[in-house]
Amino acid sequence: MIKADNTESTLKLRKHQDTLITVGKGIITFTIWSLVKTVSTMVINREELTDAFRTIMSRSDAQAADAMSDLLIYTVVMFIMLFFILIDVILRVYVGKAAIREGCGGKKGVFYLVLTFLMILASISMLISFVRGRSQTETDIQIARAMGEELSVSVVVIELTSLAMMIEMFYSACYVRKHRARSDDGREARNAA
Repeated sequence: MIKADNTESTLKLRKHQDTLITVGKGIITFTIWSLVKTVSTMVINREELTDAFRTIMSRSDAQAADAMSDLLIYTVVMFIMLFFILIDVILRVYVGKAAIREGCGGKKGVFYLVLTFLMILASISMLISFVRGRSQTETDIQIARAMGEELSVSVVVIELTSLAMMIEMFYSACYVRKHRARSDDGREARNAA
């Protein structure tokens, strides 16, 4: 008869491993949803986005801004934004997959935890900027509106949810690593004896 190890520490370890798997999948799903939403909003709000960036360009060189066609401005803006969005997607999917792998018992390096910590800081910074949003210029508000990121209760709730998920994932990864290190130390001590 096989006896399961249901000690309190083992149950807690399993809970944190499950959290890593669940949150890792959640981050990947949330990233895909954000990508679709952002690109769709940029396509739908093409004119507002073009006008906002034409206004920004005209501040530095009004003549050049007037000489560029709307299509060229929109194409350049889309290319630049999609480049940065793609980098964000790659990093978030990497973090999600690494969390899932670690939750399933695989060993992962520390890089994904560093990325997670940086994403937590970025999320906190974004929430602070939402709160201080009243100091934004009209152009900033126009760009945010065109990107579908205008300050609203739903945006704040989504960002808070994302922040809570990343903090929980970071904590769970630290717990799993600490438990694994203790287990490895115990095994080495038994083997030495």
